[in-house]
Amino acid sequence: MVAAPSKGQPVTQGIYVVVDDVDAHYARAKSAGAEIVIDIKTQDYGGRDYTARDLERHVWTFGTYDPWVKVP
Repeated sequence: MVAAPSKGQPVTQGIYVVVDDVDAHYARAKSAGAEIVIDIKTQDYGGRDYTARDLERHVWTFGTYDPWVKVP
């Protein structure tokens, strides 16, 4: 298995996982020692997310933005 690129090197994919409570998810990930790549924040488009790297160095973004759900 080939490890994902190190910081500063390009990646060839991006994974965004929609979660119901991103703040609780972030707190659990951080307390478990996850490597937070981009700290949690609210984006201009309304989504709230953060990005972390797993033990195999793959990058994941977890957040609330779901483009298939219409906001009233």
